[in-house]
Amino acid sequence: MNNKLRFENNDLRFEDLSQRQISCISNVCGEKNEWIKPQHAIFFKYSCNVHDISYAQGGCEEDRKIADAEFLRSMLNDCQKISGILNRKRYRAWAYLYFAAIRALGWKYFNYRHEKLSLTQLATFRSNTHPSLL
Repeated sequence: MNNKLRFENNDLRFEDLSQRQISCISNVCGEKNEWIKPQHAIFFKYSCNVHDISYAQGGCEEDRKIADAEFLRSMLNDCQKISGILNRKRYRAWAYLYFAAIRALGWKYFNYRHEKLSLTQLATFRSNTHPSLL
């Protein structure tokens, strides 16, 4: 299964964003927070970055649910790459823990708005507020 997530109806894809744009928008599964240092954040980095971009794009509660479901699907797909059944189960448990946490607390960070921003709009907005991203 392809782990590259696509954003529908946007003229820019996640893969088109520069590393600087991604790092400006994403907090890598909470890794940038002072008080949270997730143990497995680096393993789920791609999934977390895509999810953070989806949260920045925002939209309605249904958009948030879709973003969260895609986040879980992507993390579980990542887990399939792990050798050893015990390791795979341990990482799957972390994926479900991240998912539960984001469902419970993610509303604080989701960009609720009438319409979801396209990636082009988001990248333009972030570049205008952070000129060093250009």
